[in-house]
Amino acid sequence: TGPIPAELGNLTQLGWLDLRSNQLTGPIPAELGNLAELGGLYLHDNQLTGPIPTELGNLAELGGLYLHNNQLTGPIPSELGNLAELGGLYLHNNQLTGPIPPELGNLAELGGLYLHDNQLTGPIPSELGNLAELRGLYLHNNQLTGPIPPELGNLTQLWRLDLSDNQLTGPIPLELGNLAELKELHLHDNQLTGPIPTALANPTGLRYLFLYNNQFTCVPELLSSAPNRRIDLRLDDLTICSDAPAPSGLSSNHPNPFNASTHITYRLATAGPVRLTIYNALGHPVRTLVDQFQTVGSHQVSWDARDQQGATLATGVYFARLHYPGGEQTRRLLLLK
Repeated sequence: TGPIPAELGNLTQLGWLDLRSNQLTGPIPAELGNLAELGGLYLHDNQLTGPIPTELGNLAELGGLYLHNNQLTGPIPSELGNLAELGGLYLHNNQLTGPIPPELGNLAELGGLYLHDNQLTGPIPSELGNLAELRGLYLHNNQLTGPIPPELGNLTQLWRLDLSDNQLTGPIPLELGNLAELKELHLHDNQLTGPIPTALANPTGLRYLFLYNNQFTCVPELLSSAPNRRIDLRLDDLTICSDAPAPSGLSSNHPNPFNASTHITYRLATAGPVRLTIYNALGHPVRTLVDQFQTVGSHQVSWDARDQQGATLATGVYFARLHYPGGEQTRRLLLLK
């Protein structure tokens, strides 16, 4: 019982620190960030409180960080993105708040990211699509918003993806069909819309597919009758999707209104040249975000409220205009400082 002694930070040759499954209380001492040789830090299943110290980002040799099943509060420190050797990050079942730091996308060796059962908010960072070794991504039971980043389709080693019980919106990215090793996909209890993509039938090893309690418009016949899979769609009142691809167009940006940055998502039914430009209220172009050939599917780009020269723009109404093969579409954006 009691607090973790700050003096443990003097054990600079320590290779492992295992204090799991006790009744330890109080904060995690910042001095633990001095343990330069530490390979594993096991503090889970206690009653620890307070924030995660930013100093833990100094543990360059750390292979596993186990802080789950405590009462930790505050944000996830962006400094944890410095842990280049980290194979597992276990922060679930705490009371953590704020956004998921995009710096976690730097953890090239990460095999498991467990952030579920907290109070995290904001969008899922597209940078998580850089985690090439990731086997499990667990973000369920938070308050995450915005679209599912199509970059998650780059996680070709992923076995389980659980984004359930959040407030995610927009369509399911076609790119999730690229997850050839996927065995479980949990997207239920969100606010996802549009047709369920046929591409979800691509992962041949997929055994569990849970999509219920969303706002889908139709289900592909290939999924509705898939054998040897446990599929829970609860979509009896929906029609079978036609073979026609989802139309091209812009989704609503998120967040909107926004301050520092916003995410703009769009879908292409046909591959071809694409231009996405931001205009001010006078109709003058201020920034070109995309000007290139792109493939069929969902795409996402962020705008940092700066013009083409990098200058910060003033509060006001702006417009995102997407030119795509066969048409164009415009959405209103509201920048508030």
